[in-house]
Formats: sequence, structure tokens, C-alpha cells
Amino acid sequence: MKKKIIIFMIVLFLVAFSIPFINNELTGNHVLGNGMYNYTSPNNRTFSFEKGFVGENERHLLYYYNLVDIGGDVGRKELIKIPFRYGPYDIEEIHMDNVRKDIIDAEVIYFTRDYNLDRLTDQKDGIAMLTLMRVLDDSTSPDIYKIPTSIAITEAVDGVDSPVIGCVQSTAERRIIELRQGEENRIYKEGECIVMEFVTADDSIKVATKLTYHVLGIM
Repeated sequence: MKKKIIIFMIVLFLVAFSIPFINNELTGNHVLGNGMYNYTSPNNRTFSFEKGFVGENERHLLYYYNLVDIGGDVGRKELIKIPFRYGPYDIEEIHMDNVRKDIIDAEVIYFTRDYNLDRLTDQKDGIAMLTLMRVLDDSTSPDIYKIPTSIAITEAVDGVDSPVIGCVQSTAERRIIELRQGEENRIYKEGECIVMEFVTADDSIKVATKLTYHVLGIM
């Protein structure tokens, strides 16, 4: 069931980004105004992005160097290019607690949300969750942290075969990340749970993007 949900979300994610990629690079006649820019993290690391446009839709391609161990070549740097709807400068004002270690030290992660968010956000909640999930999950590219990750809902719904998991069930080993609609765009801890609170449908992707950059050490 997990694989079916993730495959559906990946398809939704790629369609929603509406950007032609070959080897993760911006390509095609519809890509205009490309430009490289850098962003400096709180730890003074520099990360490079390529900004481009598909029609009027802005996209940001992160050039991320991941340390890997391939064939005994410990510490080798592998370049991974990851597309985002928003760049780090776009989302600096979103409040965020320091939760990076809470996430990357978890043994398993559950993304949960109210099932009705699919309808209320026109399925942008799925894009938001996959924005972060793809760098964490051990079966979703680019799977940088290789943490087993699953999708859940906060309350049971008739006819929906999905785990029912809420914030109160979060522990240090089994971390729960809830996508929750509220009155402010912010990322914070609620007990052992991490909450991505958003206002509008597009905001759900913004808060998820900021948390993804945080996990990657960018923000």
C-alpha cells in the first residue's frame, strides 16, 4: 500500500512541477531566464541554485553535494540536482524551530495530515509532503537520508486504507511530521511531533520546502 501511495504522489509531484528535465537539468524552449545564484547557510556553507522559468512558473534547481560511500570510496561527493518551486530567499520569513536533528536521527518517519486536505488544497498537500519525503525516504529518489518513511492520516475515514497516526504518538525513534492547516505559516515542535502549519494551499508547499532546506543544512 505504501508503494502505491508513493508512486501516485511521485506522478502528482512531477506533473505539478510541469518542468521538462533531462538528467535533472532545465531544458527546452520554454525555459527562460536561467541564472545561477548562491545561498549561504547559518553555518556559512554556500549552496548553489539555478533559477529558471517554465512559462511564468519559476523553478529553482538545487546543486547538492552528498557524501557517499561507493565501492569503499568513503567521503566521495556525489552531485544531486533537486528541483523546487521556491528558492530559500522566497521563504526566509517563515518561522521555524530547529528540528533538523529530531528528523535525521529518527529510525522511522510518518507524514500525517487530515484526509480532507487533499480536497481543500487541490492535492497540493501531496506535493508538500513529497517535497520533504523524497530526501528522507529510503525508497524515493534522491533518498539522501535513507530513513523508512510512510504516509498516514490523523483520523480514520471509511473506505480509506491508511495508517491512522496523530502527533501524540510521536517519539524520538518514530518521528511524526504533521501537515496542518492553520492561521500562520510556521514549523514548530508540539511535544515530540513536528508540525508544518500553513494557511493557503500554496503555503503548504512553502513550509515543506523550508523544512526540506533545513534538513539539508541550507536554512
